[in-house]
Formats: sequence, C-alpha cells, structure tokens
Amino acid sequence: MIQGDELILFLAKSKDDNSLIALIKKCANDYSFDKDEAGYYCVLSDAGIDLVFDEEGLLDTVFFYSQNHRNEAGNYYNGNLPKELTFELSKEGVMQILGGPSEVKEKQNLFGLEVPASEKYYLSDCSMHIEYNSEQSAMSRLILVKPKVG
Repeated sequence: MIQGDELILFLAKSKDDNSLIALIKKCANDYSFDKDEAGYYCVLSDAGIDLVFDEEGLLDTVFFYSQNHRNEAGNYYNGNLPKELTFELSKEGVMQILGGPSEVKEKQNLFGLEVPASEKYYLSDCSMHIEYNSEQSAMSRLILVKPKVG
C-alpha cells in the first residue's frame, strides 16, 4: 500500500521515474498512464488513489478517496494519510494538526452540482485541499498538489 507521506516526496517527479513506478506497483500491478487535454493521469482504483500529471508528465496532484467519498470504482484509500491525518478527523481535528487553513471555501451549488466545503493548507512541501462531509465532522477527500514555483 502506498503511504501518503511517501507520495508527497514524489510530487513533481516524472511519470517515467523508476522509483515512482515501483511505488505505484506496490498497490497496482495493472496500471496505465492515460492522456487528456490537461496532461496524464493514472487511476489506481483498487487503492482509492488517482494520480494526475501535468503536460510534461510530472506528478502534480494526488487524490485520496475516503470510505464516504469513494472513487468511480467504488473503492477508497485505507492507508496512512500524510501529516498524521485520518479521514475520521473533523474540521477542528485537522486544524489541531495543521493549524488554521490558508483558504476556506463554503459548500456551494454550481450548475446544479453540490461542491463540498473545503479548506486549503499551503505547506512547504505541498498544498493540501481537504473536503469534508456535509456535517464537517469527517474528511471526505484529501487532495495533494505540488508546490507552485514562482
């Protein structure tokens, strides 16, 4: 199983990096890199993780799905999240670990779709986007994004 803190170290690594491929193989023998207009992606559906790469093939974003916000295959991540976070943590629990968020977005409806409340934390090695359930009593999805340069 891929551990969350491990994946932080691979942000901005190439999809062809042997150590990243070895890490992917720890949880998925059958994987592929697919391309769309924004870059590449690798869905590790059994692990409840999606990897998104930029146009140059560098790891940009990692999605971790909780039991309450499963991926399209109906699976969720059950390993250790980065920074000692757990999906069971409430908004207040996350703040006890990471401090106050850098940005807060309230729940909203866009084009008839509900967009959950979320918080962003800008850390030295990545940014974390955390979505909560409707009661904000537990995390529903954690998204890691490589730090922006410049």
